[in-house]
Amino acid sequence: MDEILEVCVEVTGIPHALAGIIRDCLEINWGAFGTKSRRLKGHTGAVYSVAWSRDGRLLASASEDGTVRVFDSELEFKTIVVLRHPLAVNAVAWSPDGRVLASGGDDKIVRLFDVGKNFEIMHRLSGHQRVVRSVSWSPDGTFLAAGGKEEAIKIWDVKECFELERTIEASSSSFWSIAWSPCGGVLASGSWDGDSIKLWSSRQRRRPSELRGHNNIVCSVAWSHALHFVASGSCDAVRIWEVNPEMTPAGTLGFTGSPVTVERVASRGHMGVVWAISWAEDDSALAVASSDRTVTILDARPPCSKEDAWDLPVHKHLHGHRGVIRSVAWTPACAKTRRLCSAGDEREVIVWEN
Repeated sequence: MDEILEVCVEVTGIPHALAGIIRDCLEINWGAFGTKSRRLKGHTGAVYSVAWSRDGRLLASASEDGTVRVFDSELEFKTIVVLRHPLAVNAVAWSPDGRVLASGGDDKIVRLFDVGKNFEIMHRLSGHQRVVRSVSWSPDGTFLAAGGKEEAIKIWDVKECFELERTIEASSSSFWSIAWSPCGGVLASGSWDGDSIKLWSSRQRRRPSELRGHNNIVCSVAWSHALHFVASGSCDAVRIWEVNPEMTPAGTLGFTGSPVTVERVASRGHMGVVWAISWAEDDSALAVASSDRTVTILDARPPCSKEDAWDLPVHKHLHGHRGVIRSVAWTPACAKTRRLCSAGDEREVIVWEN
């Protein structure tokens, strides 16, 4: 039997030095954010996934209509390429260096497109038995993790041989969302089993540790960029978990702190399923996309003192969608302009900025 990853029982405080750095960052005028927006058209089906390139110039969107569209922000968000698939495309993600675009969908194939060669297909990763719903790059761009309706996450070597590196088996879960930790040692997953986020070792064959607290399917998971927090969205709440993602020599995975929860009640502006979440590039804000047709921006900065409550106040509600919102993404740290994009059932992508 596989060894279970150990869970540390010692509770420690939030890394206050880093918290102070984030609180000292330039304040965003949230009252003005989102007053400028534009709608990107072209898809003829629901848009399931959006992702910015590393420099924030290109925006990719994956759709039920079987296409990935790439928009160029320096050309007034003109569509510069349409990548056609035989069936719906559920997930899209840029490599860390921005040179490769990965997509996965209902045809069970993960495609890799070479950005520098006009997005020609450089490889097809075949081996999934069912629909692919999520793809995530390792921080160094060496591996790509993909998961979906089959009860497994497949990790592909996309640097050297383009072959399957390993398979993470899950006995009773299909995967809705997967995310690679910034340290590269851990994969977080949200799935249909209802009430937990699983943390898997990306290097060793061990049973996962679990973060329990949700009461329904976990539709979205996302790692913060610097502070070792995992955010998760479900039908009942948005939660932030403080974890230690570094793998020790013994292969154990430690946890610190307790989940910080924002219950999705009327006072928080969400009454539907949270389909997607995204951390701002400095981890100061969390964008939440919901079936209530609203994007909510939460103040995700941890308190400077461990005695202070971390209540995730609302910065802003962004209204404008006419259908369920399936995906949301902030521009990366290298982008010239801070933007937020969101998309869903109405077949359009909305780009929000000041």
